Amino acid sequence: MNITSTVLTKTAEETTANASYLIEYVTVNDVLTRINANVQATMLDGVEKYNAGYITFENGNVFCNLNGQAKVSLFFLDFERFVEKIKENAGEMQQPENYADR
Repeated sequence: MNITSTVLTKTAEETTANASYLIEYVTVNDVLTRINANVQATMLDGVEKYNAGYITFENGNVFCNLNGQAKVSLFFLDFERFVEKIKENAGEMQQPENYADR
């Protein structure tokens, strides 16, 4: 059998002072291609959680769909930490080719 591609998907959970996150990331042939973080923020009562949206890194681009009532800058700070942690845990992962051109 000739293996032509290796796709690895990992899932994780992380909680910060800002929110709880369900994180999924994908590597294809040891190249980090995608990180998705679903954001579960806490209501003002401090007890109930709601789906605040998601932040995605894909092939060198970052995009999101977040509830406008939340403090989204805090979610982005957390997301940047997750990206760095994932890159560290995976070793010196390659970036997609189009990312290096930016």
